Amino acid sequence: MSIVDLKAFVIDDQRPMRSIIRTFLYQIGIKKVEEADDGKTALEKLKKDDVQPDFILCDLHMEKMNGTQFIKLLRNDEQYKTKRVPVILVTGEDDRVLLEESCDAGAVAVLPKPCSLKGTAHAIGEAIGFILEYNGAI
Repeated sequence: MSIVDLKAFVIDDQRPMRSIIRTFLYQIGIKKVEEADDGKTALEKLKKDDVQPDFILCDLHMEKMNGTQFIKLLRNDEQYKTKRVPVILVTGEDDRVLLEESCDAGAVAVLPKPCSLKGTAHAIGEAIGFILEYNGAI
């Protein structure tokens, strides 16, 4: 699979943050991006067959359903075909207990806010298991 074939799912309650992440994904070469503004909406979209991402970037702090709750429900419910898809937690949080809880729930990497292009590429590469290159090198 090449980078251009990858499908991303970005979950964040702030539209500007989703836009920033989408821009970074485009710069990396990932053009297939689905979005949701909270964990509950994301789970509803993931029930549909047409939303099958290769990885998920999910904010930690959101209204309705936060990132940890989203990950727990995704990982523990057999109805989701995507339950094993890597989830990257996106957060400005530095509370180790909260971050450990999210990782225990099933997050595979943490992307710190404010996000950078290099950090985004590194977190995605870590989550999906291969190095992503942009502008020649990371």
